[in-house]
Amino acid sequence: MTSPQKTALSLLIAVIAFSAFSILAFSGLFDYIETNFYDPRVTQAFERRLGAGVGTADRFHTHNRDRFAAILSESAFRNVFRVNQSVSDINSRDRLVGLLREEMSAFSGLRFVDIARERLWFSTYEQDIVTRTATSREYSPLSEVQAPIPPEELGLEEAVEFAYRFEPELNQFIYRFLIYDEFDIARGTALVYVNGHGLTTSLIRGGTLGPGQEVRVIDERSVLLNAMDTHARESASVLSDLSWGAQQRSAPNPVIELGDEGFIVFRTDAEFGSALWLAPERDFEMSEPMRWTLLGASFVTIFLLGFLLLNLRQDPTVVLTHRVKRFQIDLLREYIENKDQLDWDRWRGEIERRRGEVDKEIKRGIGRLKKRDESEIDALLDKSWDEIFQVIGGSRRQPVLESNVDFGRLEQMIERIVATFQAGQFSPTVSGAASSDSTQPVRPGAESEESEELEELEEELEELAEEPEELEEEPEEL
Repeated sequence: MTSPQKTALSLLIAVIAFSAFSILAFSGLFDYIETNFYDPRVTQAFERRLGAGVGTADRFHTHNRDRFAAILSESAFRNVFRVNQSVSDINSRDRLVGLLREEMSAFSGLRFVDIARERLWFSTYEQDIVTRTATSREYSPLSEVQAPIPPEELGLEEAVEFAYRFEPELNQFIYRFLIYDEFDIARGTALVYVNGHGLTTSLIRGGTLGPGQEVRVIDERSVLLNAMDTHARESASVLSDLSWGAQQRSAPNPVIELGDEGFIVFRTDAEFGSALWLAPERDFEMSEPMRWTLLGASFVTIFLLGFLLLNLRQDPTVVLTHRVKRFQIDLLREYIENKDQLDWDRWRGEIERRRGEVDKEIKRGIGRLKKRDESEIDALLDKSWDEIFQVIGGSRRQPVLESNVDFGRLEQMIERIVATFQAGQFSPTVSGAASSDSTQPVRPGAESEESEELEELEEELEELAEEPEELEEEPEEL
């Protein structure tokens, strides 16, 4: 089969298989692929992004907790519950608060509530300060403090040294620390307020969030990591109405509607509360370009696979051509090695007697051939025998002038070519060579190198065949 025929057959197979695959694909195969292969991969991708966001959020809160704990351990803050404040403590607190504002742009404020939750002892919020002097501060009563969560509700018991709470109205995190005085007596609670945009900045810096996305507090223990600017408040309101009981955790992810688009909600627990992530429903559907890409890839794959299978078996004409030329090499090798001892008449008779057997061995394993190919092979074999007999016959007719033939050059050429075909490609006898070569196909990778060597051999054989004729003419001229 010629290359154009193989290409046409491969194309026909690919078209038929592509048509069948297309019918199956649009009859439910795409839905099966989407459900069992595509959706799980997309789910894993969103879960990885949620996991990365949770890791960043935990590091953010841990850093804030440690930093605030170090600041609040300063003596200026441990003395905040004294009735009479020193000027140095007041100035130190102002300095430390200023340092926090410089370090953290998300830092919102600081309040101190006594252990009985009856009085506000310190605040950085201007609306909480009634009077301010160089040596004293007077703050509003707790009942008059304007805050989404009243400070008295955030006070800690003596047994709890740290706690946190998320505040959705102002989208902020509240860290609560139990404060001890210089005698290690619990005196009250420090409330540190941090805006949610600080976590947003950390997530953007880490590559978890993109443009137009922000962190949004859902309730006192949950935060949405990738709220869109266009519907941040709406998403917080919708998500706060979801129930996250124990049975809900093992149920399929809930779907919410925001505007005209649906979102699948992913949720996981973290060290600091729970984190949520919204995934657009459209991301779980194979798009039309992706479907057509899959169909196109299947067509190309089927075509190439069919073409490869059709080309696994080499062209028999090429294989036999190489076998014939290898047989010539082996025969000439024996000719060179025994040129002084051979009985030419007997050797030629033996070759002619076994000619049919050798031809049969060379053709073995090729399979059925077309009449045209078979006639070409027969012509090639006849030509090969003619070349061999011409060399042997010329040597037999001119024994006196045999020394004029450059056997050294021919022997070097033969040995060089034979060295290329070692490792089991030759047998020491004529029949052995034909037998071994008939069952071993030519290696495709070595075809080009072998062809060059064999072409050189053909030229040398032609020269060798012409030399006896030239030698016959020389005596006549003399």
